[in-house]
Amino acid sequence: MTPRLHAFHKKLADLIPCEPEAARVDLHRMATPELLVRYLNWADRYVAPRPRRVGTWDGFLRHGSGDLHREAVHDLAEKLEAGDDLTPFLSDRVARRGYMPSKAQGIEWEDKDYALNAFDTHHLHLKPAGTDALLYVCFSRNDAFLVMLGDHKSFNDGTLAQAVAECRVGTALEFKGVLGSPRQRTMREQNRLQPSPGIANAP
Repeated sequence: MTPRLHAFHKKLADLIPCEPEAARVDLHRMATPELLVRYLNWADRYVAPRPRRVGTWDGFLRHGSGDLHREAVHDLAEKLEAGDDLTPFLSDRVARRGYMPSKAQGIEWEDKDYALNAFDTHHLHLKPAGTDALLYVCFSRNDAFLVMLGDHKSFNDGTLAQAVAECRVGTALEFKGVLGSPRQRTMREQNRLQPSPGIANAP
């Protein structure tokens, strides 16, 4: 490894938050490609602060509890439009669990965001202190699309999956990316993406 690549590798390994901190030694020992994947997976959980057009769809109030939190949703939408820093509205685990050693075979979700990985959808707490209600939002560089207002159960009870599927029908977002995935996942692969029974996604 060249000195320049070594310095780059060390910087990435030092940036990713670990729980426990002793697990950082794993990051320093990882091959650079794997470490880069770990870093991007963690960094993608943040939302770059920039003004965005806020949009939604006619099913927003039919899914979840958006009708009960109109004012809070409106306030957060104004922050999205203004380009405010959304970090206070993210799970506090983002700053603590960028990497955790795997405890079992398969995908370890304790240091990942299921909604983001499976549906390209971030979840925001309605207030910086944290709330049970979560606003699910699809972000692009210039837009923020409000999918539904749910809670932590929405990851596993099918309500988020249903809302995402319905709101994407007939749009470019009906597929993964603009052109869609080069191949469809098998049922076995799709099942592996699901959280383990009894394991809740990060709040």
